[in-house]
Amino acid sequence: MSTADLIALFQPYRHLLSLQWWLEYIVDFYKREPAHLAVEVIAIAIILYLIFAPEYDPKKSDKLTPQVSSIQRLLIELYTHMGEALVQSTGVVCWDTVLGCSPGTDQCV
Repeated sequence: MSTADLIALFQPYRHLLSLQWWLEYIVDFYKREPAHLAVEVIAIAIILYLIFAPEYDPKKSDKLTPQVSSIQRLLIELYTHMGEALVQSTGVVCWDTVLGCSPGTDQCV
């Protein structure tokens, strides 16, 4: 296949390189299908955002790491209640035990 044959093969598609043709195509498409064009523009914008958005690096951000004191406090609370049953034999959670309240009173530790 010679160069002249390749040029002749792609001759019907030369308008694809023209900016004016693309702008006319978009305007015409908007007149025919405005909702379709809006959905496509939103989809392309989301794809571009996902491609060029900065990646999340957990090492750079310590906002999600709990403080050591809160972890220690939770562990101490867990170990103090380990001997007590949190679920009664009926399958109901004993909230007095969980909250550290005396049974039948509203006074919590």
